[in-house]
Amino acid sequence: MVEFANSDWRPPTHARVEKHPSVESHEKMWRIVAPVVALVAILDSLRGADVDWSLSPSAVHWAFKELPPAAIGANVEQGSGDENPIDRFITAKMQLRAAEVGDLSKESKFTLERYGVNNANKVKAGFSRNCVLARRLVERGVRFVQLFNGAYAMGECVGNWDGRKTPKTQYDLHRQILDQPCAALLQDMKARGMFKDTLIAFVTEFGRMPTFQKGASGRDHNPQGFTGWLTGAGVKRGFSYGATDEFGHQAVQNVAAIYDLHATILHLPGLNHERLSYYHNGIERRLTDVHGEVLTGILA
Repeated sequence: MVEFANSDWRPPTHARVEKHPSVESHEKMWRIVAPVVALVAILDSLRGADVDWSLSPSAVHWAFKELPPAAIGANVEQGSGDENPIDRFITAKMQLRAAEVGDLSKESKFTLERYGVNNANKVKAGFSRNCVLARRLVERGVRFVQLFNGAYAMGECVGNWDGRKTPKTQYDLHRQILDQPCAALLQDMKARGMFKDTLIAFVTEFGRMPTFQKGASGRDHNPQGFTGWLTGAGVKRGFSYGATDEFGHQAVQNVAAIYDLHATILHLPGLNHERLSYYHNGIERRLTDVHGEVLTGILA
């Protein structure tokens, strides 16, 4: 468990690395990386993993191995437009594989019941299916998977994820949706040996104050105290890093920012956050902006 301050930062939509090590001879091939914001984000480690690239958005190395030399030559001459044979080949392979990945009929009855896939609550059943799908995607080599949970529709603009106004009432509903599928996902992945090369980050939107303003209810936003947890590859088990003050108002021990969380998650699969950038408004920008330090104290 990690406590963070200044947690109201929002990452960009996409990012890229200068060059993926698997395609060093192909200077124009870029590794695509999604941002780290999700309730549960599963990032498959790149360190020594024998990964099937067929479902990865950055499947260039896998595709180069499969395409004949003539097709590679044609791509070099024609550029990267709509007629790019590599693009067509990768797209076709992803479409052909998607149906198999999403077919949960291959899962055992025990597994489906463990996750709650057939639960009478349709919202819970839907999230349960997504948890099973997340595990299946990681098993097939997808490098980054995000899971979002919303327990019920509140009838206002924030939709179905919030719980700040009447915490006891609202989180009693949230936990019925969230707890069983998430617990089953963790147990299933650990039993299958997936923790050795998969990092799991459970991260919410931001922290909550222990108080609310006069005339309001619930718990207000708190950018100074924010809790998340990591498990799986590369991190210590059964370990807490940082803490808020006794009032729960702000982080006071091993204070870290959300940039540090991102830097650490990127570091674990071998990505240097200071060299990772994305093109936005005419410049290359980092996911961690000009901040971020790897939290070495939580590394195994």
